[in-house]
Amino acid sequence: MDAYTPTLVALLIILAVVFLCRSKSRSAPLLIITQVENEELDTVGDELATFRARYLQIYSLAIAADWLQGSFTYSLYRNTHQLTETTIASLFITGFLSAGIGAFFAGTFADRVLSGLGTTILFTAFEAWMIAGCNRLGFGDEDGILNSIFGTMSVLNGFIAIACGLVSQLLVKLTSSEKSPFIASIFCLVPASYLISTTWAENYGQRNLSSRVPSDETLSRLWPRIFTVTYVTAFLEGSMYIMVFSWTGILISADKASNNSASLPFGIIFASFMSSMTLGSYIFEIETGNGNHSLQASSHAIQIALSFAASGLLLAVMLERAIFRFWALCLFELSLGIYFPAVAYVKGILVPEEHRAKIYGAMRVPVNAFVMFVLSKVEDTDESREDRLVVCSGLLLIGIVLTARYMHALEVRGH
Repeated sequence: MDAYTPTLVALLIILAVVFLCRSKSRSAPLLIITQVENEELDTVGDELATFRARYLQIYSLAIAADWLQGSFTYSLYRNTHQLTETTIASLFITGFLSAGIGAFFAGTFADRVLSGLGTTILFTAFEAWMIAGCNRLGFGDEDGILNSIFGTMSVLNGFIAIACGLVSQLLVKLTSSEKSPFIASIFCLVPASYLISTTWAENYGQRNLSSRVPSDETLSRLWPRIFTVTYVTAFLEGSMYIMVFSWTGILISADKASNNSASLPFGIIFASFMSSMTLGSYIFEIETGNGNHSLQASSHAIQIALSFAASGLLLAVMLERAIFRFWALCLFELSLGIYFPAVAYVKGILVPEEHRAKIYGAMRVPVNAFVMFVLSKVEDTDESREDRLVVCSGLLLIGIVLTARYMHALEVRGH
């Protein structure tokens, strides 16, 4: 047995225990609705439950298509097509450039034009549509509802990613081709597209929002926080993409230094990363599961995530053995599990509804610009890979300071 499978097994056991403990505290995830509504609102509660289930069903299919490709993207280019690391970086840059251009238009066309905006749509339109739907049902200002959905999305995202990592490993083993996971993703995208076209209502936005438009004084307090969220988004999510590009090379390099001739189980490694991310999502859910829903709690979670992320990337550089680097990257992935639901909640509260999709799209631009800049400096050396992670770690440490400075408590109803 390889050294990576026991880690995956241990993580899955921990997740199973946490899942069972969480299940005992609530008979079903959707019962969070009953905590924030009266018995007289049963009909609305049922409508919200239906809305939430419909959203998560389609979100799951869309995210599965993305995750199926995650574990073998770099390996496909490197091993199957025999491309150099600089050429692979150029291909990644092309993808991020198209996503960056798409981000400028995603806010305007997110609900109208899907072609050509795939990644940007996935990370902007889905979330904006869900928040708009909650607002339409009258639950947009309920902290428990938004936090519950974001937490569930992150946990669900993790479990789907784990399954996709294992499925992709199995497909590659059965077909002896690293192209098979990419073909399999089509079988997720087709039903997702059909369900969106037949079950989702068009999001035209809300025309009359005058009563909720922030005052100039409130805007002056909001923009430093929005800037901070944008900074954190740019460099933590940017670091995530750089890690996605780099982790295969980092582990292969350390593995070769140990004179190990066996090929690395990329699907198992990817599933372990996703298990770590799911565990991080559970940590966030537990932290905010007792009515502790506030910008202060979420900003604190973001600070913890930044600390773990910076530490994980730095340890991946400092440690020499492949298995130790793997564990360090698992720590980085755990930080992402804490970060994603926390930052989604913060953005859902701070960003004005009438500009949500546009601002969400604009927030993707610095992410793509940062990743493109770093990848443009890529060289096919161990030093280049390590330098990338060190730079990311330093930028994340700055994010901790900004979050501590600007993301202190801000009462939602004081907007």
